[in-house]
Amino acid sequence: MCLGYKFETRVKWNREESSITDSLHCYDNICSIEYPFKKKATDDQFSQEGKVHPAELFVSAVALAHMFAFVELCGKNGFSLTHYEDSAKIYLSQGKAWSLEKIYLYPKTFFEGEACPSFDEIKNCHQQASIVSMYENMLNDKIEVKLR
Repeated sequence: MCLGYKFETRVKWNREESSITDSLHCYDNICSIEYPFKKKATDDQFSQEGKVHPAELFVSAVALAHMFAFVELCGKNGFSLTHYEDSAKIYLSQGKAWSLEKIYLYPKTFFEGEACPSFDEIKNCHQQASIVSMYENMLNDKIEVKLR
């Protein structure tokens, strides 16, 4: 496997104090996307120095889909999730065309109150999120979730 190019993005979600954590309200909260590593241009037609590369946008979409599925599952299970962050990475190789090698998600979650899940319950919610996420279904063996 040639891991020629790596792109990274960070997604974050915070529950607002007044919000409800059930699945109907999980999208009403603060979500942000960061592209922390502005790179020099790579040798492809999409790359511009200091600009967000399409691969970063793609890995953001994958990370967001997983995150929102996880947030929804936590709400349905009654877990009091307060903060979610992920430092997602995508590895590509390039020959005549781009080739997706692997995507890694590194979610870190924070809970409060009496409804704090165990590590196994958190792991189960991430596994379930992987099942319902559209991107993870399309790219099943190309995405790996590594809990932090």
